[in-house]
Amino acid sequence: MSIDTAPLLPHALLCVRDAGGLAVDDPSVPPPLLTAPPPLETTTTGREWMAHWQRTLAASETFETINRRVDAFLDDFGDKPLRWASTQIKHRTPFPPTADFGIHGAIRRLQRDYGSRLDALDVAVLGLAVTGDWRHVSPQGEVVLASWDALATAKQWMTDALRPAAERAGSTPK
Repeated sequence: MSIDTAPLLPHALLCVRDAGGLAVDDPSVPPPLLTAPPPLETTTTGREWMAHWQRTLAASETFETINRRVDAFLDDFGDKPLRWASTQIKHRTPFPPTADFGIHGAIRRLQRDYGSRLDALDVAVLGLAVTGDWRHVSPQGEVVLASWDALATAKQWMTDALRPAAERAGSTPK
């Protein structure tokens, strides 16, 4: 399991979306960023942007492959999105690196429910600096996206968010 409360590439992609005024309507796409980025000229469409966003959620590819593809997409915008996202993340991340967001408690509850050890769940939890109490779990449970507001209350919902990964791990409920 990996936890990143301020992943750079997803934030840079959201910067492109918000700064370029791209309209995207999909439940896997978070609400606007907490701080609006400066306007950005782009010929990218919402559909093209969405394809890159979905790659960040793809479980069939390694994060290294995803990062290379997203980096290539972002190259068209120079360093503006990455620089903006990096500055925002550096100065605003509200969580210490050791925060567990109720993950250990969720794993213990799922271990009781499924009767097996789930210490090595294959899940990435990504915190995003977006407005509201928003979260999205990929269909197979391999990626959990959550706004910083949602992460602040993760103990209340993390067990349900990790349940698909526990089921995917081959455990059977008691």
